[in-house]
Amino acid sequence: MNDLNLLSTRVDKHRGLLYLGAILVAFVAWAAWFIIRSSSFIGGERFFSLFDDAMISMCYARNLVEGYGLNWARQGQPVEGYTCPLWTFLMVPINALGLPLRLRPLGVQILGMACLVANILVVRQLVVDFFRESNRGTWIPATLLTACYYPLNFWSLRGMETGLQALLFTAVTYLCLRVVHTKSDRYWALAVCLSLCILLRPDMVLAVAACLFYVRRVVFGENRALWIWPLGLIVATTAGYELFRLAYFGDWLPNTYYLKLTGTSLPVRILRGILVTERFFAPLWIPLTVLAVWLIPTVKREHKVRLPVAIVLLYFAYNIYIGGDAWENGVAANRFIAPVMPLVFVLLNYLFNKAVACWQENRSEKIDDRTVFYANAGFTVIALYFFLGFWGNDESEKIWRKLVVADRPFCVGLITASLREPGRSRVT
Repeated sequence: MNDLNLLSTRVDKHRGLLYLGAILVAFVAWAAWFIIRSSSFIGGERFFSLFDDAMISMCYARNLVEGYGLNWARQGQPVEGYTCPLWTFLMVPINALGLPLRLRPLGVQILGMACLVANILVVRQLVVDFFRESNRGTWIPATLLTACYYPLNFWSLRGMETGLQALLFTAVTYLCLRVVHTKSDRYWALAVCLSLCILLRPDMVLAVAACLFYVRRVVFGENRALWIWPLGLIVATTAGYELFRLAYFGDWLPNTYYLKLTGTSLPVRILRGILVTERFFAPLWIPLTVLAVWLIPTVKREHKVRLPVAIVLLYFAYNIYIGGDAWENGVAANRFIAPVMPLVFVLLNYLFNKAVACWQENRSEKIDDRTVFYANAGFTVIALYFFLGFWGNDESEKIWRKLVVADRPFCVGLITASLREPGRSRVT
């Protein structure tokens, strides 16, 4: 009997790796096609481009490589016109390679794709280690939903830091749960990830605060001496970049802060934030309501769900506070909501695993694997139907065309139009 159980476990493991490999191969193929479709053929040459804000960061990186410093205008007092220092610095090696300007955005898009692949792997591991029931249950819904979630893929493959942000959200959640619930000594790994959060975007301090609050009992417990240097790294990273910002740019805050949060009254900003958040929730109210109803008692009983729930709620609230994004049309989730959605998918996956476990407990006979497989497939398809935007949408053909990238991605046409030379260039 033990040999049969061992054989069954090995078969399940190999089958799981096969499913994961299929998801990753399909995703990389789709992402490559998306990148090609977002490029333009102009004057006999292929040009790659990034989203507006990503091109701003790219300009800072290029000017730094060419000896002008972190200065958009290449002259005068430098202004910190980017919100993502870490992502901007990652663009520096790409610009230092000496590639033609038309090819440099491709390096950023490939980096974004790598972040998305890594995020898919971390999401799977997060479910496997913490959000199954009695070491049984599936990880496929969360993994497949993450791989297929168009807004996250769009922002990342168009050169934004969103993919790396999502990866850091899932990574710090995973590491915090490891530290708290398995007594793991991954202190330095967690400290490094939290420091990267600080460097990536100032608003990721919300996630850093949530994580530090979550692990507070471990930090101030018997092994608190082991946390001194890891915590010192987080403090040094925060203070170090703030001092650099003040010395180099002459301000404690980036210029983007003033552009985003000043000039508009708080009530007006919050009202717009509520409006755009309501638009996001409208097509998803059924699955999100079911999840919320289940989570209310679950949060009280199970400590491990509190951190992902806290991070998700913090960034939904933050999205309302800042008035949403400047780009709210064309993509279902903006740049502030999309990165936390993998954690929503993890929680939905946990809900499914708990439901299957409860179903099994109320039966005298074991549920056969085929039935569980069909239930898993049905749940995943229904979730995809909602989160890909099909429910309540009369324009399903447009959604399909967007998903298969039959049409050029949002905003690419505007960039192409600005580059074309009438009578000479051709766009493909």
